[in-house]
Amino acid sequence: MLAISVVALVIAITAMTVSLTPTKVVIPENYIESKNLKDGAVTSEKIADETITDNDISSAGISKIANDSITSEHIKDGTILLADLSPSLADLITGVVSIANDSITGDKIKNETITSADIAPGAIGTEELADGAVTNDKLADNSVTSDKIADGSVSSEDLALHAVQNSNLADESVDSSKIKDNSITSDDLAPGCVGTEELANGSVTSEKIADGAINWSMIADKPLKIVAAGCVDDDGYLLEGFGVKSVEWNVTLKRYEIAFSKIHYDYRDYITQVTCGNKDPVMIGTDSYMGKLLVYIYDSAGNQIQKYFYFVVYAVPS
Repeated sequence: MLAISVVALVIAITAMTVSLTPTKVVIPENYIESKNLKDGAVTSEKIADETITDNDISSAGISKIANDSITSEHIKDGTILLADLSPSLADLITGVVSIANDSITGDKIKNETITSADIAPGAIGTEELADGAVTNDKLADNSVTSDKIADGSVSSEDLALHAVQNSNLADESVDSSKIKDNSITSDDLAPGCVGTEELANGSVTSEKIADGAINWSMIADKPLKIVAAGCVDDDGYLLEGFGVKSVEWNVTLKRYEIAFSKIHYDYRDYITQVTCGNKDPVMIGTDSYMGKLLVYIYDSAGNQIQKYFYFVVYAVPS
């Protein structure tokens, strides 16, 4: 029986034009069809790499794809549309160009992920800025102009030290109320700016007048001008004097002769006053000679005597 079975198998294979050798079986091309394959007979190892195409896969077979088996590298860039996403998945995705207008709200955006490149020019207005959000660091240099500042809102605390220069002040804008008391010094005054109208009555005292600054021509309603004065003792010694060069007692003529340092004395050009320094009644006479003042003193009997005296010489008003 075994011999008969072998012979029958050989005859069957020969009829299918299959050549059988002890080491190799050759099957004609396109001979094996799907019906000749047992279910589950074709495993992954039996399929050559990169031989299955899109046409080999039925839409019904997609359900056989294992969970998590399709990764990002298997998906072609730009091929997934918003319609391909479930609502729950769309809520988790950012950067999708097909998102409907106004569909992304603030709670969908991760904190601190929006950069300046994401914001359109002019998109941020006053309403978008939180109170106090614009600090000094956010302002560009020279970006704040006068029209950006509310009238009357800049106070002294807002100004840097020495920020207000002369060029920033309008003409006649600084009045007395803006100047701190006792803050103006002589260095602040321009030459000749203080006139009679600027001086309060009685404000110029002797200490304010430089030595030699006042001359006779400056004096209104002039009093008699003293050109010389002095105090002389009995012997003709000058105890005190002003404008006096010398005093001598002329023994022969019994008179005092006074020379002056700045004037050539003539009794017709000057008013002269001479008084003695005690209660004894005396008579005094004056004259001039060779530019000197001559003083004669007489007692009550008419005798020429030596006596302690004072004198003052006034210039005659011109």
